Amino acid sequence: MNTTHVVRRWGALALTLVSLSCGGGGAPTDVPRPTPTPVPPPTAAPTPTPSANAACGPNLASGPVARFAVAPRAQFTGGEQVPIRVWIQGVWQEAWCLDKDKEHSLHFNANQRNADGRECCWVKDPEWQIADDKDRIVLGHGALDDHSFVYRVGVDPRGLETSFGVHGELDGVKSKAWQSGPTVGYPEGPLQIVTLSAADIQKNCKCTYFGNGNYNPECVGR
Repeated sequence: MNTTHVVRRWGALALTLVSLSCGGGGAPTDVPRPTPTPVPPPTAAPTPTPSANAACGPNLASGPVARFAVAPRAQFTGGEQVPIRVWIQGVWQEAWCLDKDKEHSLHFNANQRNADGRECCWVKDPEWQIADDKDRIVLGHGALDDHSFVYRVGVDPRGLETSFGVHGELDGVKSKAWQSGPTVGYPEGPLQIVTLSAADIQKNCKCTYFGNGNYNPECVGR
């Protein structure tokens, strides 16, 4: 066999194999990716506008508030609840009596009614104030409930015979003391608290207040 022919044939075969191994139809075609759908930005939910009767319960009549009053709710002396003693100083003139030699925690109720005399809805919560505390015997004060209709006042008379007042305002209506009904004559202004000796309380403060305009039967002069 001619050696030159064999070399040429093997070279041609090798070239063919190289061509087969390197061809393969070219580079693979890229698969097109789907274009993502744009997502709209989230829309913020509008803040609800509070209703004028947001603080109105299901058992309350419609407003507006026509009458407003603050009254005693409870008295704690030396950490114990004690009777609320009242000094009747004249017709529709009353004072809450405290022992001048003891510390006290006084709780007040607020009550609102419409022109028909029914307990009614309101718009803004009550605002409370301390009046004429010339000897600064009020230790502190603040609301005891979510809407400020129950209020607490701490008192330390330090042995002084003195006085101060508590009053409030609701929806522009200033408070009367004790009661605000149409048949009572309590004036607009603070509920008066006086500090006296134990002997003077026994002598002058003969009425016991039970709430809602109720007193002991021996209470006269109102």
